[in-house]
Amino acid sequence: PPPEYWPMVKEICTEHNVLFIADEVQSGFCRTGKMWALEHWDVEPDIMTMAKGIAASVLPFGAVSISDEVYEGMRGQMLSGGYTYSGHPIGCAASSAAIDIYLKENVAENAAKVGKHMRERLEAELLPLPGVGEVRGKGLFLAAELVSDKKSKTPIDPGVRADLTRKLLDAGIFPRGGGYRNSVLYITPPCTITIEEADRALDIIKPIIAELDLRKPALGPRVSKGF
Repeated sequence: PPPEYWPMVKEICTEHNVLFIADEVQSGFCRTGKMWALEHWDVEPDIMTMAKGIAASVLPFGAVSISDEVYEGMRGQMLSGGYTYSGHPIGCAASSAAIDIYLKENVAENAAKVGKHMRERLEAELLPLPGVGEVRGKGLFLAAELVSDKKSKTPIDPGVRADLTRKLLDAGIFPRGGGYRNSVLYITPPCTITIEEADRALDIIKPIIAELDLRKPALGPRVSKGF
């Protein structure tokens, strides 16, 4: 979104006494080049959900944080909730260790640096291709919109996406995407990736997209629902 979007949303929520709830499950923990994506716009949510990177994806773990104001509103009241594995000590320990590493090893700064490099290459090398309609994202949370028509931004045919997925897998690149993501190539490597590793990946991705005819429906069986 444009830079003014999230501050405006937060302002509207505050004005009408509506809680601003941020979903940082995918975008949190250094992914966008900052610990939290909303830091890019200096916006503080009332409630925030988090998972995935919270424990470096080593263990399944998630958490919810609340502001002081929300906490005060709940003080002294019964909060009905709780699950069998809530507050699991091993998950908590893994999360604590992961966060220590993120801070000690400047993982957010690396994601920002490598992400900037990757986006610059994507804009210079992929965006001019006839089958790429847009490049977007922050840090290492990047995406290329794949289109059959650059002017109308018509999404590519699912069969074309299936062919692209097979070619990327054969070349050693595991692409995310399927269902509603059919027209989007997500580029979300580990936040510890180096520029050299990122270049190797882009050197594989670029010719595959350039050589694939994204403007026509592909022949042959489509990829399984797992993709």
